[in-house]
Amino acid sequence: MKIVDLEEMKELEELSFHEYGFTEPLIIENVGVKGAHVIEQEYLSKKDYGEIIFLIGSGNNGADGMAIARHVHHLGHTVRAFILYPDLIKDGSELSKQIHMARKYGVKISDVKSVDSIASYFTQAQDENFIVDAMFGTGVRLPLSNYLFEIVNLVNQYASIIV
Repeated sequence: MKIVDLEEMKELEELSFHEYGFTEPLIIENVGVKGAHVIEQEYLSKKDYGEIIFLIGSGNNGADGMAIARHVHHLGHTVRAFILYPDLIKDGSELSKQIHMARKYGVKISDVKSVDSIASYFTQAQDENFIVDAMFGTGVRLPLSNYLFEIVNLVNQYASIIV
């Protein structure tokens, strides 16, 4: 796997759109399929983690995460997606489309209104937590808000594995 920096990612996205004609929905769907299969092969086929947790941000990285969640669910795993910014999701956005599809497939989706709601989940849930981080993409701006900083700290406290 090649790790790219922000500028390289922008170049790859431009090339995908303009040179090869990939649309955003097609890219998101490919990320969903491939991401789910990698998670299945590398982790979930080796151990049962119970409910697989997805943390979903507000942009296309969140849409990628929802697509992966749908495909992980389709592979037979129990999935829960926490939508971290439900009030920022625009109707017709790629993220709203992915949320709609995931709900139709039976993915459990919870809107997060406060850090306490996620904290409550972790304190009542299973012993091991497999978490897929789809909170930030190339548009992340630092420093993090207090809300996100608290979520990141909470997740780091309770996660067994973070992808």
